[in-house]
Amino acid sequence: MKKLKFIGNPLLQSREKINMSSDKKWLTLKTTEDNEEFVVEESVAIMSNVIKNMVEDGCASSVIPVPRVKGNAMGKIIEFCKKHTEESDEKVLKEFDAEFLNLGPDALYDLMVSANFLEIKVLLDSVTTKVADMIKGKSSEEIRNILKIENDLSAEEIEESRRENCWTRQE
Repeated sequence: MKKLKFIGNPLLQSREKINMSSDKKWLTLKTTEDNEEFVVEESVAIMSNVIKNMVEDGCASSVIPVPRVKGNAMGKIIEFCKKHTEESDEKVLKEFDAEFLNLGPDALYDLMVSANFLEIKVLLDSVTTKVADMIKGKSSEEIRNILKIENDLSAEEIEESRRENCWTRQE
């Protein structure tokens, strides 16, 4: 049996230690990419419109399957959502977001795809802004290197694109 990850309280080691008499409701999210399970407070999980709709529609069973999201990304997403549900100071959140998004392109890509799928607008906006800042003012070759995009254009196609879009380059 796979070990559960409890997000929000590091002292929790099993389902039995969750105080069911507390006012907090807990959800178990299971990533179908790698079958990792995360026990998280409902108030944190419903930052995702997808999960919120499932809960509101009564479709959330004891374990909610989360497709197209890897365990590493889910852990980061829950960390982000937890901070954004607990903190209201915009300055603190802005500093947190800047530090939180200090990741490599692969991790940012996973977060972006996952935030888009889960419909977490504030996270998607933050990640896309970070990526835009990373590529701002860069040449197409530099952007391909940063984002690890293979250049599949022929020399002729590249030259044609440069001629057609010469107005986009700064002289």
